[in-house]
Amino acid sequence: MTSLLQAAAVVCALGSGWWLHFDALRLGASAGRRKRRRALAGFAINQGGESLSEKVLQLWAQNSAGGGLRDAPLRPAVALLEGGSRRWMEKWGRYLGRPDLTAEGLAATQLLGGLAGAMVSVILAYGFALPFSGVFALVLVGAWVGAGLPQRIGKSLIAQRGSNLERELPQMLAMVSLGLRGGLSFERSFALYAEGFSSDFAQACLNAQRRWEMSLATREEALRDLAASYRSDLLEQSVESMIRALRLGTALSENLEALAREARNQYRAACEETIARAPVKMLVPTGTLILPAMLLLVMGPILLEMMGGF
Repeated sequence: MTSLLQAAAVVCALGSGWWLHFDALRLGASAGRRKRRRALAGFAINQGGESLSEKVLQLWAQNSAGGGLRDAPLRPAVALLEGGSRRWMEKWGRYLGRPDLTAEGLAATQLLGGLAGAMVSVILAYGFALPFSGVFALVLVGAWVGAGLPQRIGKSLIAQRGSNLERELPQMLAMVSLGLRGGLSFERSFALYAEGFSSDFAQACLNAQRRWEMSLATREEALRDLAASYRSDLLEQSVESMIRALRLGTALSENLEALAREARNQYRAACEETIARAPVKMLVPTGTLILPAMLLLVMGPILLEMMGGF
């Protein structure tokens, strides 16, 4: 009886997964929508060379753009998740640096991840011949892990942007200060860094500069929005120092040089902390993998000889 229940669960999970991925194809009314949904259905095949994080982020962007489950019959299930997704996006969304990612797309991606985790759990439970209670518990765990995967990837993206900022901020401050000492205006000094480097932070600075040059926002608003898109107190302090100096007409280069030194010291301290944690992290693989192997290599012949003597 248990085997029949497990087999039925596998069939239902695979059937729901097939329906989830391919039902949107026949719902499309226009050729453009069908093409977009075919691209979404073949996402996992065509993006085989990319990492899981990149695939999830692209799927999140696809769902945010209107593809995926937004027109599918599972739309009510997506709506149930939108409340928590909106709260998460209100707290962390501005730090992602991806305006194409929305709360609706996050809810749809969470639903897809939960269903995928449940299907994998059912297959694993059936392969290990677990009882029905074990299958049910494993499915719940798999669904919870799969549904939380987009948020965990989003937080890892925020941490990566923060790490890149710690490396790039001293360079930006030093470049702007150097341009000001050379007699250039603040706008031209800021553009020297934004146009001369290809990092993500330089691209964000370039977008901010284009906003105030095209009169889409004032210079103060563009700089404050740039600081708000990163979780960095030092960047906010640097931006406020720039705005205050430009408004009052005071010397800015000395303040930027001091902030650049502070940013370099913080980045050096963060690198030293990371290096100091490395030996502690190595204790786990050393104690569980390397040390037992060494003991077997050294003590194995002695134990075999002792066993042969008996």
